[in-house]
Amino acid sequence: MPSHHVRQHSARCSVDGNEITVSITPATKAGEPAQVKLVPQTDYVRVVNDTETITRGEKSTLGVTRGLSDNEVRVWGAFPLGQPSSSVRLSVHRPALWAAQLFRAALITRGISVEGGTRARDAKTRALIAAKTGTLTYTNSLSGYLTTADGEPMAFSILCNDETGRAPATCAIAAIAETMTAYPFD
Repeated sequence: MPSHHVRQHSARCSVDGNEITVSITPATKAGEPAQVKLVPQTDYVRVVNDTETITRGEKSTLGVTRGLSDNEVRVWGAFPLGQPSSSVRLSVHRPALWAAQLFRAALITRGISVEGGTRARDAKTRALIAAKTGTLTYTNSLSGYLTTADGEPMAFSILCNDETGRAPATCAIAAIAETMTAYPFD
């Protein structure tokens, strides 16, 4: 079993649990690097492959890690010929930015024009919302306090239930809360 570092990063917008799967398969010939694949395939995470396929029957010494403050996944060690593939799930660093990049790419793929690049959310907006998420099967929520554009505190609770689609409603819930901070409530 490969060793790995997992620290789940929180984000109001989640894609695939803010994690990727690193799949490792021995090469077809000893001396070659093992094959390393990311699922989903993404350029947001960079793989450094320091593996070697070794002869059948030798001991596997695979290791997998992701840096604490980046998305560089390093896979190292020896993997014997004929062994079944091995997979490890790792969290991504700055998952909200990853979600934004995936969303941008999905829009472009569908022929929707997108101007500008993706960026992490402004720290000022983050400071305006203090909330806690809640999740049950088919249900997501966000409840807490926010500060409106005119400086007034407001308690709120947003609930989305009967959600059966693949993508959670957490992105829409976060967008609603952020939009509420932009309006003055008289």
